Amino acid sequence: MDVTDAATEMTIWWGCADCTVDVELTAADAAGFLPTCPDCSGSLHELWRWELRAA
Repeated sequence: MDVTDAATEMTIWWGCADCTVDVELTAADAAGFLPTCPDCSGSLHELWRWELRAA
């Protein structure tokens, strides 16, 4: 039986409108807040997300 928590195993790609950097974070890393850009002080916006495929 697969007991993977899909909410924490989801990958989300974020983009910064200020400096155009793209960042990949797990859903657990971005849960509950809007991430800030690692390269500038801009905020990130969600580009796309996907879940890991069950084995």
